[in-house]
Amino acid sequence: MKHILLTLAFITCCLRVNGQEQGSVHKLFDQAIPERPNREFQFLAYFYNQAVTGNIYPENDLFKGQIIGRLFGQNTTKTSDTVRTFYVEQRLLPFFIYQPRLFNGKAILRASFEIDWTWGDVNYGVGGNFGSAFSADQVNLQTQNVELELLPWKGWAINLGLQRLFDTPYNPYRTYFDKMNRSGYRLAYWGSDAVGINVRRDYDHGSWRLGFYQLYENLVSKDDDVTLAEYTVHKHLNRLWNLGGSVYWLRDRANGAGGVSILGQGLNSALADYNGVYRFPWCRSLSG
Repeated sequence: MKHILLTLAFITCCLRVNGQEQGSVHKLFDQAIPERPNREFQFLAYFYNQAVTGNIYPENDLFKGQIIGRLFGQNTTKTSDTVRTFYVEQRLLPFFIYQPRLFNGKAILRASFEIDWTWGDVNYGVGGNFGSAFSADQVNLQTQNVELELLPWKGWAINLGLQRLFDTPYNPYRTYFDKMNRSGYRLAYWGSDAVGINVRRDYDHGSWRLGFYQLYENLVSKDDDVTLAEYTVHKHLNRLWNLGGSVYWLRDRANGAGGVSILGQGLNSALADYNGVYRFPWCRSLSG
């Protein structure tokens, strides 16, 4: 009987010791988990695949089946009653947001990129929108945004670097795309990315923005740049109505230089034809 009591006492002591050890371990892990999530660094990614089939295709073999710009026109796009296209696309849009604690929320660094291809297109090359053929190894990372946002005072924001250039009075980094696409100019004039600086002021019943952007530098030793300045303002009248306006000043001394590959840029460039831009009579006279 004594042996049984001693064995029970030993088991009880072991259970008590193990319970204390487990409690200390739980406390250790509780301390390792922060009470609030670390918002200093954020990563977001948008990924999708889609299969496409249709009767539209470009005749130019250099495009490798991709449609550049609008349908028809100079991009050799055709439709057919007999030819059918079928391919699978894949795209990844990663977003990196870094807000260091050192600056106490006064600075935010943003970077976004794009990696996409058609399944099985090419490999071992350089260039965006390609790179998924066997063995891959394509250099195809496309930079969209690398910009720094400074918040010196409440309601003020200064954006520096390669950033979103949208024709909207709202902050493009803090507004849903659907709202910008249904208000103002609906991104009909400006809906891309550009390098520059803008100063923004938001208050209770409206906002204004002043910006300057270097669209094309071309040769640094010549006055052949393309620059853009903007001033946008809007005011809340009531819960349903907003009043706003903007002024854009575009200075183009590039004479069609720059732009996408050999297509150039400007109203009288080949890029305008590829995108289906209407040629005004004075543009025809300049190009002729």
